[in-house]
This record gives sequence, structure tokens and C-alpha cells, in this order.
Amino acid sequence: MTKKIYKLWIDYHYGIKKNFTINEEKEIFACEFAMHLLVPTKVINKQIKNMGGIEAIKNNPNKIKELANFYDVPNEVIWFKLNYIEHLKNHNYT
Repeated sequence: MTKKIYKLWIDYHYGIKKNFTINEEKEIFACEFAMHLLVPTKVINKQIKNMGGIEAIKNNPNKIKELANFYDVPNEVIWFKLNYIEHLKNHNYT
């Protein structure tokens, strides 16, 4: 993933840019797929439980970094994955 594509994905998650071209949407979708492939929900859910829950992790940068190092991804990927899981739980999708 290039820095430009990564920045686009970050902007998407932070809501910085709302109107994307078709190619940008494809890149965002590919990045989302990669996030879920690199950080599987079932696996990280077990780690979340062992680390005290989503809020405990989100409130501790060292825990975010620990997970990021474990999965060999940037910290933002873990943050977005935690938000994704939190969204699923808040809407009873899990």
C-alpha cells in the first residue's frame, strides 16, 4: 500500500473527505479487506477480552502499540479495528 492510498484510507475513517472517485472507493475497499485479513476479528476479540476490553485498550496507547506490533500493522489499523468491533457490538451484530 502506498502512502497516498494509506492516507486516503485514514481520511475516509476520520471523515475528512466524503466524496470519493470510483477508484478511491475501490482502494478504500481494498484497505478495509486488508485490515480484516491482517487483523482477524475472532482472534483479536480473544485478545481484547484478555486485555480488559476495548475501552481499556483504547485508553492505553501501550496496549494499542502492543497489538499493532503483534499484527505488524500501524497503530491506526488497530484503532480502526477496535472501532469496527465496538460498532458491531453496539448494534448487536455479534
